[in-house]
Order: sequence, then C-alpha cells, then structure tokens
Amino acid sequence: MQGDTFDLKFMNYNVLADFYLNTQVRGAIRNKDNECWPFFIYDFDYRFDLIKQELKESDSDIMCFEELDHSHRWKKLFDESGYGYVLQEQKDALDNVTCLLAYKKDKFKLEMYHETDFNGQIQTNKSDGIHF
Repeated sequence: MQGDTFDLKFMNYNVLADFYLNTQVRGAIRNKDNECWPFFIYDFDYRFDLIKQELKESDSDIMCFEELDHSHRWKKLFDESGYGYVLQEQKDALDNVTCLLAYKKDKFKLEMYHETDFNGQIQTNKSDGIHF
C-alpha cells in the first residue's frame, strides 16, 4: 500500500466440476483442430495439480472459484496456504457442486458474509423471467 492506493490481485476460476464431466461431455469437447482432448486432461487429480500451481504463481489476494467439487481437497489446500475461505455449502444437492471465495488472512479479516442461492432464484422466477 502506497499513499492512498491499495494493490489487489483478484482471480476468478471456473474449475469445471467432475460432476459435469460425464462421458458425453468429454467426447464433445474438442480443440481448435476439432480433435477430442485426451481423457487424462479431465482427471481431477491432473487438473487439481495444475490449478494448485497456478494459484501459487498468481499469488492472488482474493480468489473466487465456480463449479467446485471435492471440497475437502480445496479446504485442505487453503488451510495449508494461509488463506481463509467461505465455502457455500450445498443443501440437498445431488451434485455437491459449489462456490468458494478465498482471501489472504494476513491482509483481510472476514467480518460477515451472505450466501445467495442463485439456483433457487432462477427456479423461483422461472415462469416470468429472471429478475435481479
């Protein structure tokens, strides 16, 4: 922090939950040459290791993750890395896909948060369009 400025590094990441990577999707995703991606690319452990490396290199102050599953692995990662986090726990969800907001504990202190169930909002307003 210098004078009246504050440097902040923010990262948003769509993890692409395993739940959504069924066999049909895996065969449908293609590269620029219209070739199917090799199946090892979809393996969670392979992707998790790459994402962990990117997180370390980015050194972000605040990170938001979408389509996150395997939440126990993410909790452990952030606990060991000096980050606090808010994990939106899924209630009665079959897919266990959620969102997570992580922040550096040495820079920020969580005072409060509010969860918003966007899926519930979409279901509620389905008949007459989505309203925000």
